[in-house]
This record gives sequence, C-alpha cells and structure tokens, in this order.
Amino acid sequence: MARAAGLHRHDRVAPGDDLQRVDEHGRRDQHRQHREHRRRPGHLLQRRRRRRRGRLLNIRADNPQFNAAALHVDYNGAGNAVEIVNSGTGSPSVTLNVVSSNPNDTTLGISGQELGRGTAKITHTGTGNDANASALSLRLNGAGTAAQGIFLDATNGTTGKLLNLRNAGDTKIAATSDGKLLATGGLGVGNSAPASSITGGVVRKIEVFDRNGASLGYVPVYTSMG
Repeated sequence: MARAAGLHRHDRVAPGDDLQRVDEHGRRDQHRQHREHRRRPGHLLQRRRRRRRGRLLNIRADNPQFNAAALHVDYNGAGNAVEIVNSGTGSPSVTLNVVSSNPNDTTLGISGQELGRGTAKITHTGTGNDANASALSLRLNGAGTAAQGIFLDATNGTTGKLLNLRNAGDTKIAATSDGKLLATGGLGVGNSAPASSITGGVVRKIEVFDRNGASLGYVPVYTSMG
C-alpha cells in the first residue's frame, strides 16, 4: 500500500479512514478534524518544512508480473477528475513530468469521445513578453534518430480537415481530407531560380485552388527554361 514518506505503519491512509490531515512526520491534526469535516478533502498529505526530504507520496509497483494500474481513479462527478496546480517559479519545475523507458509502447495515451471539443487542449496565456514561448514544443533527441516530428492518421477515414491553423479566428493554413494544402497568404518556396525564356515543352500541369479549395486553373510545367 502506498503511504507518504515519513508516515509510520499505523499512520497509513487507507480507504474508510476518518477524515484527517497527515503531515510529513505522521502527525494527525485531530483538533480541526470535526470542524472542517464538511469542507475538507477526503485526505490531505501536507509538507510543512522547507527542507527537501524526499517525495511526499511514492507509489511503486516493481513486480514485472504485476499487470494492474498502480493508480486508478474512477470519477462520475461534475468537475475535473484530476487537477494539478503548480504555483512555483523555479526551473525546471514542470507541472506534470511523464517519463517512460519502455520502447515498445506509447508514453502518454489520451482517448476521448468529444463532439465539439479537442481530445487534448493546450492553452498558452500570453504576457506580452513571450515571443520565444509556444503552446506546443516538440523535440526529437538521440543521435541518428529517424523518428517523425508529427504523425496523423484517420484510421477509418475522415471528411474533416487534417490540419487547420487559424489566427484571430481566421483559417490561414489548412490541409483538406483529400490532400489539398490551402494557404491564404500564399506559398513560399526556397528552390526558385531566375529565368527569362521558355526553351522546352509543357510536360505537366499543376492545378491551383483558392482559399476555399475551389479550382482557379492550371500552372504549366516545362521541360526546360532559359
């Protein structure tokens, strides 16, 4: 059974225990128990000292044959099932740090059945001095890695956009389900070269679309240009 660091065996917090507060030394706050019974959480583990003496709560399942979840929460309420609030200002001091050394499965799995919301939603609140910040930051580490930066697959197919990037509520870049890339500001390329004449014949045509995906016509592709 998991218990907070510093608790004695008889001080373990178990299902069915009376409501009480337990500090890092295993002391129970009895004189406030009855008065705060109606507004206190079921159990509160609290560290009062400033010096670091290990984690407040450790859960360990170190048996390779153990095939159940080390921590499981069933929730059917009207609020958030789990909340983590970090008011620290140190660095590094991430709010949730998930690390896996298992090369055979996903580190973080998120599954949902939303109708009008994102399965995962990340919100960055600007401060006016955050030009180098981002809502999502991805990094591929490891010498010789061949991992993909972003991978998306609609296993059973989708008629929705595969990509929809907006600014101030207006779609600027979109990738449609049939493979069209739409950019309202135009497309920039880095492989252009000066040319003054057409010296070859037309071998291909490239269809061009407007911001809504409607065809505008074709751009010819020549075998050579001078």
